[in-house]
Amino acid sequence: MHLHIRIFIAITLAVSLCSSLSGAEKKPSKFQRKPLEFWIKQLDSYDAKERELVMEAISTFEADAAPALPVLIEMLDDQSPKY
Repeated sequence: MHLHIRIFIAITLAVSLCSSLSGAEKKPSKFQRKPLEFWIKQLDSYDAKERELVMEAISTFEADAAPALPVLIEMLDDQSPKY
C-alpha cells in the first residue's frame, strides 16, 4: 500500500476514534447526499483518487463512522497492489 494512503487511513481512523471519545456533537448523516454505507462500499474502488474522496467523506462522519473502522483497519493490512 502506498505510504500516503496508509497515512490518510490512519488519520481517518484517529479522527473517528477521537471524536467518539470526546463526545463531540453529532455530525451530518450524509456526505454529498450519500450515507456512510455508500462510502464504505466505495472503499473497494481501484481508483486512488476515488478512495481519497471516500476517506475524506468517511472522516466527516466522525464518531458515526465507527462501522467503517473494520474496513479501514483491514485496508492497512492489505498488501495488494490496489492499495
